[in-house]
Amino acid sequence: MKTGDLIADRGGRSFDSHGQGRHTMQSEKADPKQHLATAFAKKIAENIAADVHKGTCRGFALVATPRFLGTLRNAIATSVKLEPYATVNKEVVGQDEAVIEALLAQA
Repeated sequence: MKTGDLIADRGGRSFDSHGQGRHTMQSEKADPKQHLATAFAKKIAENIAADVHKGTCRGFALVATPRFLGTLRNAIATSVKLEPYATVNKEVVGQDEAVIEALLAQA
């Protein structure tokens, strides 16, 4: 999506809760990268929730960068009642499987 499609340029207008006045709504601009990260985290949480519901997932670990791990934890907390058995907040892109397994064993 284009940045303009993700971010509204103005907040619009609203009536006051009491009285006769109208005012502009404060525009809250979200970072497009954060918007996409949140959507990706929700998709991951939905997949985990579906697997837990089907009974094919009895436990899971989270491995993500520190920046994304918080977003992912928030999304999972709203979808899945099961807590991860381990979390690793490291950048592991391009790492060998043995490195990731060692990080999970330490967690």
